[in-house]
Amino acid sequence: MRTVPTFTFSILTLASLEAAAALSATVPPAWLKAEVSLPEHGRSPLVVKLSPDMTPCRAKYGNEAASKCSRLFGLVSSRVTGVSLSPAVEGVWRWEARGALAFTPEDPWPERTTFKVDLSGLRLPSATTLNTPVIDFTTPPLTMTSGFATFWMDPAVSGERALTVDALFSTTIADTKAFEASVKVDVPSRSGLTFGKPIFIWNHFRTGFYMKLPVRTLSGVGAAAEKTLLSHGVRTLGAMGRADGALLRKIFGKNGEMMRDRALGRDRSEVAEDDEVKSVSNEVTYAHDLETREDIEAALSTIAAKVGRRLRRKGLKGRTVAVKMRYDNRTTRSAQCALAVPTDDDIAFAPVVHRLARELWAPGMKVRLLGVAVTHFEEDGAPVQEALFDAAVLGGDDNADAVESEALIRDEEKRRSLLAATDALQERFGDGTVRFGFELRQSGNTTGSSSKNVEDYK
Repeated sequence: MRTVPTFTFSILTLASLEAAAALSATVPPAWLKAEVSLPEHGRSPLVVKLSPDMTPCRAKYGNEAASKCSRLFGLVSSRVTGVSLSPAVEGVWRWEARGALAFTPEDPWPERTTFKVDLSGLRLPSATTLNTPVIDFTTPPLTMTSGFATFWMDPAVSGERALTVDALFSTTIADTKAFEASVKVDVPSRSGLTFGKPIFIWNHFRTGFYMKLPVRTLSGVGAAAEKTLLSHGVRTLGAMGRADGALLRKIFGKNGEMMRDRALGRDRSEVAEDDEVKSVSNEVTYAHDLETREDIEAALSTIAAKVGRRLRRKGLKGRTVAVKMRYDNRTTRSAQCALAVPTDDDIAFAPVVHRLARELWAPGMKVRLLGVAVTHFEEDGAPVQEALFDAAVLGGDDNADAVESEALIRDEEKRRSLLAATDALQERFGDGTVRFGFELRQSGNTTGSSSKNVEDYK
């Protein structure tokens, strides 16, 4: 009786193998390419993206290339085997979302070092060929990113104040003592403060520090004033801020209240208004490079719609439109042109954006970042200087500074009604409430670095 289930299991196993073989035979062949995203700093991961190699895929499948060559990989966060780094680095390879694997090193990346990633041992889905099994990359030079400086008061120690700032490096600082000795802090004279020796607190990998600058003295407090303050028990800035007004007036005269404010970190000077807006722009970095004219124009239309909405919210109309384009080799180019009249109508200036893009892009170029900007503003309702002569009479825009372009919707009243309706819906329910068709084309292909609501990029 024990042989029956064993015999049945064998039959099922053979059937399963035959089914798997038949299934693999029906899977269409696919070709992939690998691209490296460099680690930004310290122990940030090295990311290798696997995506369809469109040249052989288009040759085989034509318009169906993207879908036919798409492949699913390992589970997110699961370990990856068959991949190596040379020179060897201790760390772990894991799968990330959307066909990407990431290597997180145990120690920070060294600067200016060339590595080789060998993917030849990576297990791929059936009928899949990786056309770039070996990739080289070089880590960036030493760079530093600093955070915001903060004026800090110790709640436990009365009157103790300090200026604090943090910094992060792209790699390990080998000699932290030498680095600390080289740091120089320049303090504007108008601050009225002088600081003691900076105190550094480094992280475990020596790739970043927290620096504390203790406040030692306050300008305006000379030797005689300091002696008088000490005789009354005023030994710290905090104590000076709480001192009797009569004492401060006796020492500093009419500047007594000003010295109290400075000791407390107060500033009674008038707050200046922000400078006027010089430009309104939006940029988007894409997770997968854009390689076709259709994708680039759809992405630019989406960005232009965000810029147009922001212009209308601020009551601004611009005369100049610019397009920025960054390629897969990290080089950046831009182009701009003037409009016949100032506008905040993104449907109207979208064709101009597309024309500028054609000046910057040619088939075969891969685009990683796109941006649209509008400048040279006139407030909504301001008088418009019309052209003295018709550009068409002068022979077209080749002989005129202003550029006129036919809008996607010719009727201005219809355009305005459409924009007003979409603005109202997005204002109330958020940007994702209503979208044009072109906005859906690249909706899942961003890195998340662009703002999703107008309030985020005001």
